[in-house]
Amino acid sequence: MSNWVNDDNQAWKRTKSAKSITKDKVIASWYRQLDELNKSIANREVDKRYPTPAETDQMVKIAASIDKLERSYNFAMYHQAIDELTDFLTMRDQQAAAIVSKYALDFLKAKSRKLNG
Repeated sequence: MSNWVNDDNQAWKRTKSAKSITKDKVIASWYRQLDELNKSIANREVDKRYPTPAETDQMVKIAASIDKLERSYNFAMYHQAIDELTDFLTMRDQQAAAIVSKYALDFLKAKSRKLNG
């Protein structure tokens, strides 16, 4: 373990850093970027308080990234919870697990359609 921590390629530090980056932190950072862009635009002369094409492009891309991350994260959370529930049920009652699994699959398909537009 100590060899891994002290390794020159910094694998341990990258792994440790990656675990501290959460969806909420990434999204908060993107919202801060949008806020900075908006502040920059608001601080311009009155007749120039509109985004440049490049700024508009940045704003659209950031907003799309937020939306995409939230949708994929939400689906993953549903999927994980259902997996855990069916594992729990399988250990206690396989018939109940089979019934719940069928409905859970239908639920996930419906969620996927809703989250993907």
